[in-house]
Amino acid sequence: MLAKTLEYRFVESYRAEGLSDLLPQTRGSVAKSCTFSCCVDVLLKAARIPHRVVAVDVVNKPKMFLNLFPKGTTPGCLYRGQRLNETADILKLICREFGESHI
Repeated sequence: MLAKTLEYRFVESYRAEGLSDLLPQTRGSVAKSCTFSCCVDVLLKAARIPHRVVAVDVVNKPKMFLNLFPKGTTPGCLYRGQRLNETADILKLICREFGESHI
């Protein structure tokens, strides 16, 4: 049986030096800019839930992200075909799919 994994979780970040592989043509300081994304990130890490993080440039959001999440806000989550773009909905999904006892 395969372990459940969140396919993607988008984390918004400022343009950053040294992250050219994640954020092409970046400049400035490195910091997560979305406190809601940080909340989801803390829960996923604390619960040791496998997930994939994709950084999104707040200035030039990629078309791929906007196609998935037209509001353009983060966090965004894809899980088994579901697209979630509200923190509360993502946290509920984590509790439902992975169990509160896991957290």
